Amino acid sequence: MVGRSQPERQPALNRSHGSSTLPAPANDGVALVQKALRHKKVDARIIKDGRIVVHKEGRRLLVEVKRSGVVFSGEEDFPDESIIFEAQHIHDKANPKPWIYIVLSQHRNSMAVVGSNTEKFWIKDRMYYRCPKEYIKFKPVEVPDGECYTI
Repeated sequence: MVGRSQPERQPALNRSHGSSTLPAPANDGVALVQKALRHKKVDARIIKDGRIVVHKEGRRLLVEVKRSGVVFSGEEDFPDESIIFEAQHIHDKANPKPWIYIVLSQHRNSMAVVGSNTEKFWIKDRMYYRCPKEYIKFKPVEVPDGECYTI
């Protein structure tokens, strides 16, 4: 519109406040998972659509990273019997489909890993796929020493 000034957009910043850090942009979860995979000596690269490609045994496998609003550190304190990890229409149209889905806890210190090999156990929940807790692998997010990703 002519005559109206738009508010200036400020870049998202990660500012420390005491011992916590404000949330980073959504794509930071992908970078975090890539660092954690590389820390485990896995060849992991971020591709243009924000996914991670893992090269394993001569195959190119896709890893889809999601961020959760749920706080959990593992299976013991995960608050539900299943986890929502993808919209049905997105997964059903994907080609190729992800090898694994990684859902980061709200604090990004733990992840829930849903493998494509568990697909026969997935639950269709309205518009989303859920994976029952017993088929999820819960793992801590480990990155090189000196790097902190907790909020």
